[in-house]
Amino acid sequence: MKRRWKNRLLLIIITLFVLGAILTSGKFGLDLLLGGMCGNKIIEQSNSKNERKTAYIFRRDCGAMTGYSYLLSILNQNKQLKNKSGNTFVSDEEFSIEWQNDKSLKVYYNNRVNAYEMDKRVSSVKVEYIGEQ
Repeated sequence: MKRRWKNRLLLIIITLFVLGAILTSGKFGLDLLLGGMCGNKIIEQSNSKNERKTAYIFRRDCGAMTGYSYLLSILNQNKQLKNKSGNTFVSDEEFSIEWQNDKSLKVYYNNRVNAYEMDKRVSSVKVEYIGEQ
C-alpha cells in the first residue's frame, strides 16, 4: 500500500515538473515570437544636467492591430533603450520633457488624452506632470 502511494506521489511530482517546464518554455517562446512585433522609435533623447541619467521619449508600435503609444523611460547614462515598454510615462499622444536639475524632470502632456502610467519617481529622479489642454 505504501509503495503504491509513493508511486502516485512521484507521478504527481513528475507531472507538475513537466507542466511547469512546458508553461515556462511556452512563455519564452511567445515572448520571442510576439516580442519582435513591437518596435521603438526614439523621438528625443535628453541627458540630465550632470549627464548621469538619460530620458528617452519614444514611440512604440506593435503592429497593424494596435495604435502608437508614446512613452518615457529614464535610464542610467550607460544604458541603452531596449525594445521594451517605458518605465515612467505612457500616453496616446506626444509630450515634451524638461530637466529642472539632476534629479527632477517635468513632463508636459495633453491632459485630455489617455495617460496609462505616471510614475512620480524613477530611480533617483522625481517626475512632475504638467497637464495642458
